[in-house]
Amino acid sequence: AIDSQVLVGHDVIIADNVQIRGGSIIGGFSKIGQNTIVGIGSKFLQRSVLGKNSLSSVNSIVSKNYEDNTKVVSQPSKIFKNN
Repeated sequence: AIDSQVLVGHDVIIADNVQIRGGSIIGGFSKIGQNTIVGIGSKFLQRSVLGKNSLSSVNSIVSKNYEDNTKVVSQPSKIFKNN
């Protein structure tokens, strides 16, 4: 599900069962894995990847590639927990 006020750039790949919360911006060529939650106001810089079963917290800035099962927080993002 993609909430209102979400901007999605060109050539973005969004897998199944992804939740993108309001105010988020997804830069071009980014990839969001299956069963992932993108928190309110999160920003993905171009070519960023958030793997499946992952979470970006509220207002996170995702600026690089993160593996599956990862929780990222802060600005810029840091791995909080990788299962």
